[in-house]
Amino acid sequence: MDMKKFTILSFAVLVVLLFLSAVLMELVMQNFFHIVPFSNYYLLPVGFLLAGIVKLLLLNITDRTNPKRLGQIFLIIKTLKNLIVAIFGLVYIFGLHVEIKSFLVVTGVYYMIYLAYETMSLIRFEKLLKKEHA
Repeated sequence: MDMKKFTILSFAVLVVLLFLSAVLMELVMQNFFHIVPFSNYYLLPVGFLLAGIVKLLLLNITDRTNPKRLGQIFLIIKTLKNLIVAIFGLVYIFGLHVEIKSFLVVTGVYYMIYLAYETMSLIRFEKLLKKEHA
């Protein structure tokens, strides 16, 4: 698998995963907890999608022959993801005045879903690098 196929596959997996989790999360909130999703609920998965796109773009433009630089990019990606989540949280809580408890639960679930996706995609990326340099 080359880098272009990896990027397309990772993007497709991210979109499907976030779409399915958004629909499932809304159904669970309405049917089991009887909570109406807060205003602009769908901006959360869009925020995680943007974080995923930034991750894929940074991995594509990075010099993959320099392991030290690649490690720095991975750390930058993690920091940017956390910063994006924090900014979205502040906008939601202070700007849109949503209920904090439901927002934190939903954001935590999305964060865990994205963390699992990110871990799996970075493992695939490392395997791709090993094949390129073997």
